[in-house]
Amino acid sequence: MMKSELGSSGIVRRVGSRLTGLVLLVLWGLSATACSENPVQDYGNKVLDAYDRSGKSANHASVVNLQRAVEAYRAANGYYPPSLQDLEGFAGQTIDPALYQYSPSTGKIEAVR
Repeated sequence: MMKSELGSSGIVRRVGSRLTGLVLLVLWGLSATACSENPVQDYGNKVLDAYDRSGKSANHASVVNLQRAVEAYRAANGYYPPSLQDLEGFAGQTIDPALYQYSPSTGKIEAVR
C-alpha cells in the first residue's frame, strides 16, 4: 500500500497494532517461562537419580555375589572365611574390605554405604 492510500492515521494504527502484538507476545513468553519448570534441570535430576539407582543396584549385586562366595567357602571348608582377604582367592576377584562390613562368626556381608 502506498502512503497516500493509508493516510497518516492508517500508518499509526498499523505500527500501534504491531507494537501491541509484540508487547503481548513478550509478556506471554515471560509468564510462560516464569510458571513452568526448567526442563533441563528436570532432565539433569532424572539422570542423577538413575545414576544413584544404578550404583545402589551394583552395590547390592556385589553383596549378593560375595555372600554366595562366603557360603561356597563354608561349604568347601566347613567354616566361614576369617576375613574378606581370605575370600579373594576363593571368589576369584579382588575385594576392597573398606567397602563392606563382614562378620566371620555369622558369614554376613553388608555394604558400608
